[in-house]
Amino acid sequence: MLKASCKLDCRAVEAMEAALYELAPSNWYVIENRLNGNGFLEGVFENQEEMQLAVKELESVSPIRLDLSQGLRTERLEDRDWKEAYKHHFQAWTVGNFHCIPIWEKESYEIPENEIGFYLDPGMAFGTGNHETTKLCLESLVDLSSEGGKVDPTGKSLIDLGCGSGIIAITAKLLGYDRVDGIDLDPDAARISSENAALNAIDGIHFRACGIDQFEKTDCYDVVVANIQTDVLQNLSEEILTLANKRGTVILSGILKKEVKELERHFLELLSVRKMDAQVEVKNLNEWSLLGIKLR
Repeated sequence: MLKASCKLDCRAVEAMEAALYELAPSNWYVIENRLNGNGFLEGVFENQEEMQLAVKELESVSPIRLDLSQGLRTERLEDRDWKEAYKHHFQAWTVGNFHCIPIWEKESYEIPENEIGFYLDPGMAFGTGNHETTKLCLESLVDLSSEGGKVDPTGKSLIDLGCGSGIIAITAKLLGYDRVDGIDLDPDAARISSENAALNAIDGIHFRACGIDQFEKTDCYDVVVANIQTDVLQNLSEEILTLANKRGTVILSGILKKEVKELERHFLELLSVRKMDAQVEVKNLNEWSLLGIKLR
C-alpha cells in the first residue's frame, strides 16, 4: 500500500474539500489545522498506478491549479497502517443532545446525562459528520424533529439518499422515525451503514446499494434527505420530489454557497410546473449551503 500526502494552505484546503466532495467516495481526505486553516491532503492507494490515476482525477475537478505530481510525498504502509489512516480525520461531534462518537473513543468519551450517544466507524465511506454538508443536514434534521420542531417523528418515515456511513439514517431512527431507508451507489457505503446500525443495536433501518432510479419505492416519505452534489440534485430533482409525501419535507445538501440560488430557482420552477406549493429555506455554513423545502 502507498500513502500520498502534500501540504495545503488555507485557500487550497477549502478548494480541495470542495473537489473531494465532487469525487466522493474517494481514497483522498483532508486534515485541517483548525488554528491556522492550513492542512494536508492524504490518500491511501494499492499501488503507484492507482495513485497516479487518482491524482489526475483530482486535478481535473480542483477549482484551483494544484501541481500534485510535484508536491506529493509518498511512503509505503503496512496493511494495518492504511486501515487505520482514516481515523485521523474523524472527531466526535455534537448536534443538540446527540453525540456521534468514533468507536475507538467509546471507552474515553463521556456522554452527558440525559443526552444520546451513538458510535460510528466510517471506514473509508463518505460521511463522518465532520464535513459541513453533513453537519447542515444533521442540524436541520434535529431541529425539524426534536421537541418543538415542525415534524413529530413518531410514526413518520425518512429516506437518506447517498447514505455514506449511515449517520443521517441512524440519527433519524434515534429521533424516533418509524420507517427509515438509506441508499447509496457505493456497495461499501451500504455495507458500512448496516454495520454502524448494528454497532449501536439499532434495528429497522434498511440500507440498499442502488441509485434512486433503481430504488423500488413502496410508499412516499415524510422526510427526504439528499446530501449529494448540486449537479446530481438538479438532475434527480423530479425523482427526489416524487419520493416525498404531499406535505413532506425535503432536505438538500452538498451545495456550494455560490450554487444554491440556481438550485433553488430550479426546484421552484419544478414545483410550479407540478402545481405544488412550498416554503423554501436556505442555511449556510462556511462555503456550503443547505436547501430545505417544506411542501404544503
